[in-house]
Amino acid sequence: FQMPGYRGGAEWSGACVDMETGVMYVGINDFPTMNQLLVRKDAPTQDINGAPMKKAGEVLYQKTCASCHGVERKGNAGFPPLLDIQKRLKSSDVESIVEKGRGLMPGFRGIPEQDRQAIIAYLFNSDDKRRYKIATDTMTAGKEARIRYRLKEYAILLDQDGYPGVKPPWGTLNAVNLNSGEIEWKVPLGEYPELAKKGHPNTGTQLFGGGIVTAGGLIFIGASADEKFRAIDKSTGKVLWEYLLPAGGYATPATYEVDGKQFVVIAAGGGGRQLTKSGDYYVAFALPE
Repeated sequence: FQMPGYRGGAEWSGACVDMETGVMYVGINDFPTMNQLLVRKDAPTQDINGAPMKKAGEVLYQKTCASCHGVERKGNAGFPPLLDIQKRLKSSDVESIVEKGRGLMPGFRGIPEQDRQAIIAYLFNSDDKRRYKIATDTMTAGKEARIRYRLKEYAILLDQDGYPGVKPPWGTLNAVNLNSGEIEWKVPLGEYPELAKKGHPNTGTQLFGGGIVTAGGLIFIGASADEKFRAIDKSTGKVLWEYLLPAGGYATPATYEVDGKQFVVIAAGGGGRQLTKSGDYYVAFALPE
């Protein structure tokens, strides 16, 4: 088990900083994920030194990509399938995504160019005539051939009802003083309505999405699985206002001004790893005249 898990602490959501006070506001996930190695009976383990690029790419895919996108490229929760990737993307697009990342997928700049080309040849089933040559001694190639394990797909430790299997709060908003390193306040962010009805409010939920802090002393943030958008007092963490979005707001909001009037807008796309309903909304807010 790993605590915090793959999805946080603060790994995914980003943070905002009040430059006047030096306080950073950041969402934290507090639940474990399970790490498990599986025997790679369904993955090729032969020496790839001197193999065709497509065949080498299959081995490298199982080593690098299968834990997220599946051994058979059918995808996992939150990770798209790659079986028909040629219908959606060009090979140059995939190379850029692997190197730089996109959305929740981080960039893998450390993957050698030759490895990226081999993986792309495998994904696109291209008849690449080049041969894959490991740029080290034969001992390294032998080690590559002996890899027989892979990481199982990302899995959260859940209880029998599908909630994180540790004591809440499971998602919190934190005010961290960057000058002293102290946490000034920490409050649960989000809740599960069905648990609140049973007398368990303010559990916090899994968080995906950053916040912004404004000169008016407010933090605006979505992120929570209950699909609400909130305005929070930056000094105390108290929720001053909340709004149920048409779909989850798992993006960082933005603020802008038109004719002297301030607006706050958030993309409400839902879906993703929160597994809530999807949408295609932008919702903007402003104070009444």
